[in-house]
Amino acid sequence: MSAPGGETPPDGREPITIRWKPGGPYVVQGPVVVRDPEGRELTPPPAKVPGQVKLCGCGHSNTKPFCDGSHKTCRPPAAGP
Repeated sequence: MSAPGGETPPDGREPITIRWKPGGPYVVQGPVVVRDPEGRELTPPPAKVPGQVKLCGCGHSNTKPFCDGSHKTCRPPAAGP
């Protein structure tokens, strides 16, 4: 896979991708580290897809910043960014 613009990343690794699901999570695919406001590394919950992290996009998750599926039972989907 190529980086934006069709270029291969300099280190040869696949680029990290972030996909927004309207009314749902931001799905991050690739090696990432999520940190809290104090800089501590947060451990994401187990993922169904290896290397994937889902970040809350609805604001209702009890495991913020990670998605816990609350978007499935909360208010109608919000408009995108």
